[in-house]
Amino acid sequence: MAESRAPAAPRLALMGTEAVKEATATTMTMITERIPVKVKSICLIGGDGAGGAGNPAHLAAFVNPPEGFDFSSAEGAKPTQAWELVREAVAGGVEYPTRYTLFKNVTSLALFVDRNFGADATVVQYLGLKGEFTRYRREAVVTTYEARPLAGDHKGAEEQKPSMDLA
Repeated sequence: MAESRAPAAPRLALMGTEAVKEATATTMTMITERIPVKVKSICLIGGDGAGGAGNPAHLAAFVNPPEGFDFSSAEGAKPTQAWELVREAVAGGVEYPTRYTLFKNVTSLALFVDRNFGADATVVQYLGLKGEFTRYRREAVVTTYEARPLAGDHKGAEEQKPSMDLA
């Protein structure tokens, strides 16, 4: 009898946060990684018990935003991907899949919630990412450049000609 195995767990699971209650309906979270990652899904759970009015309603993700990215930049920019979120959080939360081809080389990620379901404040109980670490590293390339070519370092024109000598 064949034994069924559960699929391997994702190698990237980031950021379980405590409840964050913002005084406005908009909130932004910036996540920065040293090594590029592939983000497969995002889980965002609101924590408002009053019918979910304070839960986030819309989430916009910006992959590798420029330095100095803020609220005014997020409101005017086109997001990499945006989601309309569910009002009532089910047990364990809802995972929102990403367009994987757009989230393959993520070193920083800005998550922008621009509205909730009608409350004065937005409540985020949990924020999580699923994906994989990559093996890419950003390092300087060590190479040697030739400032002045020397004839002795290169083959002569007669050495580069193809020959018919089969011996």
